[in-house]
Amino acid sequence: DVGDGDPVVFFHGEPTWSYLWRKVIPPVRDAGFRCIAPDYAGFGRSDKPTDISWYTYDRHVELIGRLLEELDLRDATAVVHDWGGPVGMRVAAEHPETCARLVVMDTGVFSGRQRMTDAIRTPDEALAELPDFPFESKFREYDGLRLAHLDEGEGAPVVLFHGEPTWSFLWRKVIPPVRDAGYRCIAPDYAGFGRSDKPTDLGWYTYDRHVETMAALLEELDLRDATAVVHDWGGPIGLRLAVEHPDRISRIVIMETGPFTGRQKMSDAWFAFRDFVRDNEDVPVGFLIKGGCKNDPGDEVIAAYDAPYIDGASKAGVRAFPLILPTTPEAVGAAEGKRVADSLREDDRPALVLWADSDPILPFSVGERVSSELNFPPPRPVENASHFLQEDAGAEIGRVIADWLS
Repeated sequence: DVGDGDPVVFFHGEPTWSYLWRKVIPPVRDAGFRCIAPDYAGFGRSDKPTDISWYTYDRHVELIGRLLEELDLRDATAVVHDWGGPVGMRVAAEHPETCARLVVMDTGVFSGRQRMTDAIRTPDEALAELPDFPFESKFREYDGLRLAHLDEGEGAPVVLFHGEPTWSFLWRKVIPPVRDAGYRCIAPDYAGFGRSDKPTDLGWYTYDRHVETMAALLEELDLRDATAVVHDWGGPIGLRLAVEHPDRISRIVIMETGPFTGRQKMSDAWFAFRDFVRDNEDVPVGFLIKGGCKNDPGDEVIAAYDAPYIDGASKAGVRAFPLILPTTPEAVGAAEGKRVADSLREDDRPALVLWADSDPILPFSVGERVSSELNFPPPRPVENASHFLQEDAGAEIGRVIADWLS
């Protein structure tokens, strides 16, 4: 904050800080203006939260808005560069009484229509001839990315939401019995997984963004009277969709998951896993799948789970899920998870809960607690199965779901 006169506020971008403006400020200051150059949280001389999920667009805008208010700035000029564009231009739009002029340098507004992130597309040949996977993916465009989903059969829709670190390949044994019972089975690959494009920026992945991409799929396919089948991270995503889009989802099937409210107890083993994923770019996806199965699925199946990821950079989505899971009520995403849980307790839509009998990380007692807390029916045990129960008992699960739906 240097000089006197009408304020000029300089918004830096990625990965800079106020040091960027050291040559720009003197001539502006000497011309009779007050120059203010903030360091965003996480940059320059400002404190730097270590939780990657702490950083959101809204939070950056909120903090800069507070600065303008605290300094009581009026008739200001906003000078924006790089990420300073989305931040400063939104501040200018939301505080017109503060910002009277705008200087734009190498930036713009992020509208969701521009391709602003590098992404890796898995070569088609890498995902050819997978074991017991005769399905062809369909593709759609979202936010400049090509996203994949399976769409098999006809009838009332059943949407199968995978978790971490799997993709629609997980559902290959579940789909046939459900499809053959007269239902349309839709199994998306989230951005960063399976046949979908994979942004390489870890910060691209947020709970809200995954929910938004899946909500766009429901809308694009105009799904109604659907059954949401959720597993692992598919729970926070699919259950939130069920709450926010009750006109599209009429029934819920839960497997090894629930809402993440920040109040759920996470084991020491889970925190060790999170830290491992955070610190290792090349996450051993197939190894994690094998460790979560009661019965060895075989080398070909493990290779199929590894196949979408051509290098460590393509695994940013896999790494992100543990990092964005809220572990305290104050964490990003916890309030949304609590809202979902509170809503489901009062929900009267039919629900089915299936839980593996041999999951060491999420034992059957956790399933009983999830059912009790959500006022859902008690879980049905899936015998001789662990966390990836679709691998251990996929066809059986498909038949149970088909029978329940009928």
